Amino acid sequence: MIGDDAGGVIDTYVMWIDRLRASEVPVRIEGICHSACTLTLSLPRSQVCVASTATFGFHLATAYGLPLTEYTEALVRRHYPLAVQKWIARRGGLSPTFIYMSAMELADIGVFPMCAKN
Repeated sequence: MIGDDAGGVIDTYVMWIDRLRASEVPVRIEGICHSACTLTLSLPRSQVCVASTATFGFHLATAYGLPLTEYTEALVRRHYPLAVQKWIARRGGLSPTFIYMSAMELADIGVFPMCAKN
């Protein structure tokens, strides 16, 4: 389970997600999944479900307070499904300010299914 994850160093998350993908362990996402945690969107649909409490927070990557626009755009193209890329574009793209996607929105655009209720 991934729960209440505020993100962190992108390269660390990319390696962690690659290991998760290779393990094929089922993943349940609950609570916040912000910043680098959103790279979990690159996992296979068959491996992940989202709880109704899940919220994905997206923003423009920065380093030393400076926006990394081209780097972020490359990450988005590489790691986010096309449906999420379009959702971000409809909201004007990424900026240093977070935009949020609910679990229901994510399920509605076909990225991950909702988890079965326990």
